[in-house]
Amino acid sequence: MPRPREFEIEAALDRALEVFWTRGYDATSLDDLQRAMRLSRSSIYMAFGAKHALFLACLERYTRKVGAALSAGAAQPLPASRLLDRLITTVLELTSVGGGSRGCFLGNTSLELGGRDPVARRRVRSGLRAVEGIFAQVVRRGIAEGEFRTTVQPARAAQFLTSGLQGILVMAKTGANRTTLAALRKAILSAVTRLEERP
Repeated sequence: MPRPREFEIEAALDRALEVFWTRGYDATSLDDLQRAMRLSRSSIYMAFGAKHALFLACLERYTRKVGAALSAGAAQPLPASRLLDRLITTVLELTSVGGGSRGCFLGNTSLELGGRDPVARRRVRSGLRAVEGIFAQVVRRGIAEGEFRTTVQPARAAQFLTSGLQGILVMAKTGANRTTLAALRKAILSAVTRLEERP
């Protein structure tokens, strides 16, 4: 049987990501994946390998999608504080479906597999570092343009924003309303400008 064509692989990978994202790794069977991806089991193995390799490919796909969306947002000609707010909103929108939230695929994976799957754990950490890098870029811009104090530490601020965003996503996934989420976002953005280096 011939290997699926490249465009089929990309589309199938997106469908597999949706299944893993919705159901989680353990609750997703090969039959679930075969139905969703519209590929035979042998085609899945030829294109991606076993279930774990496919899951890792989905993690990479998700990371690239989120990174591309955040990079595009960070390039907009807006004040840094507005950009940070917009980046958080972008992730909230990317993780929403049917009026609810599925949470961050990286965060979900960390909770499910982080304690027992070192490969997935490393992939999650790499993905979160990429998000931190984009946040740090915006914070540095805010410092350079005089919007943030020079004592604000970009790396620490980026870590704070990333962890705060994960917290917001958990709250969204558990059904927090828009008012609550907006208040959390405002509090995080306000606090980040006060993260200074300590002696």
